[in-house]
Amino acid sequence: MEEETAGTVPLPYFNRRIKLLVEVLDQPDEIVLATQLLRERGWAVRQATPADSPSARSGFTALIVEVRLRGARLGACRHARSQVRSLIEQRKLAAWVRDASIVEPDLPRVSTTYHVHRRTPPGAGGLKRWVLKHWEASGGADIQRALVLPGPSDSQKARAEFAQRTLGGPPFDAEIHDVRLGAAPKEEAADVAGRTGGLQTRNSREVATFLGLVVVLLGSGIAIHATESPWALFGLIPAAGLCWRLGAWATSNEPRPVLFRLAIGILFTGALTWLGYLLARSALGPVPILVLVAALTGLGIGLAFGVWHALSHSWISRNISWLLPALIPPLAFVLPIAGRFLHTYYLREKFGIPADTVPIAFYSQYFVAMKPMAIASAIVFIFLGIIGWVRHFHWGGGARELTLMMWPFVLLVYLLTAVQVSLGDTSDAAERTAARARAGDAPGSYYGIVGSLVCVQPLGKDIPVLNGPLPRNHPVLSFGSTGDYLWVWDPKRDGRIGQAVRVRSEDVAVLTFTDRSDRRCPRRATDGS
Repeated sequence: MEEETAGTVPLPYFNRRIKLLVEVLDQPDEIVLATQLLRERGWAVRQATPADSPSARSGFTALIVEVRLRGARLGACRHARSQVRSLIEQRKLAAWVRDASIVEPDLPRVSTTYHVHRRTPPGAGGLKRWVLKHWEASGGADIQRALVLPGPSDSQKARAEFAQRTLGGPPFDAEIHDVRLGAAPKEEAADVAGRTGGLQTRNSREVATFLGLVVVLLGSGIAIHATESPWALFGLIPAAGLCWRLGAWATSNEPRPVLFRLAIGILFTGALTWLGYLLARSALGPVPILVLVAALTGLGIGLAFGVWHALSHSWISRNISWLLPALIPPLAFVLPIAGRFLHTYYLREKFGIPADTVPIAFYSQYFVAMKPMAIASAIVFIFLGIIGWVRHFHWGGGARELTLMMWPFVLLVYLLTAVQVSLGDTSDAAERTAARARAGDAPGSYYGIVGSLVCVQPLGKDIPVLNGPLPRNHPVLSFGSTGDYLWVWDPKRDGRIGQAVRVRSEDVAVLTFTDRSDRRCPRRATDGS
């Protein structure tokens, strides 16, 4: 049975290949059904050959199934087995998975880049020769020609290949030109062999060591700033002790001048120590706050990569060209509605003042809606970040249907959380404004709603007052007026809805309350507004 080709249907994106040995009951119907179902998933299927050493049981036929996945290497084989076994159980196939292995071609990964540079003249003096050697090591004498060859470094082979062609540049002359390697760590024997498992172990160890050095050097800079005494100089010990070793390791692939190696190490250790010192001097706060900010920054970066894993090569990424233009225009209508709702909640919940009687700038309705939208977006960002890492490490297993069923509940929680947080924040802002008004302090503003303490004096003896009587001896809270009526809130009354006092604007004089020692209004207004 030959392998079915994909034809004109594009293959889904994958970066992992797992081959499985699947045994199917040796009956034509079972073999055809199993092959058809496996290929419908986009997996390659063929009969096992003697080279595969199937060793199938009597009465069974061995198939080689190649599952293509996207994500991390860790867990890919387990996830592929889980997918095939789930298909077998769901469709009641007379088959089972005998063996599975991730496909990793054993190819050498090492390549070497050679740069051509001008040789130091043979007759150069001591100081000139010393300067030119350091200039060569830093790349200053390069003629901007590079060659990449597979395998470990072999300068003789590189010189021979440089001499074969010019590619439009000057011809390679062994008397005036030479080759050098770019500064890099020396490749180990395991790297040259190209064994994937060993390489990943070594790379993980190097990454962990690098992150540890970064933490130590940043901590040294923070400690230097935190120690306000000559003892702060001891914070330079980690940088001084590591600069030579790091420089020698970073340039160990080829002999370099001592000063060049030392400069590379100082550049790395000095920059990180200085960065830690600057962070400690900044306005971020004391050391615990810096640690918290660093942890949150690291968490945010990790979640950002998770969002990338979640959205890349997905339905959203494939349809982003029309999805964004379809989502952005409704924001111009949704944000003002949400902002108007929050402004109304702020005025009615605590002060009992109708929102349409208070002057509010139109653009403030956008600003007040930005915070709940940012909170809701942060919730989605965290959720997508977690889902992306779950997808990347294949932790979802065969729960794709369950995940799709959970999306409506997640969106509901997302909306309810945004509403709850925004209403709670608005209620807290109203409580703060009321507390300041009771204390006789300026209440400030809330996203375009500007409150102020005023003294209201009637211009006549008997004037109509809704929810009266009208306070005359102490200041009241006003948010302005857009019509014929003025609504004010009395801090000395209960602040429930319906307790705001309404009077006609033409029946009263309004004075801005000045900071008086007795916190009382004058008995009679002398001018009005």
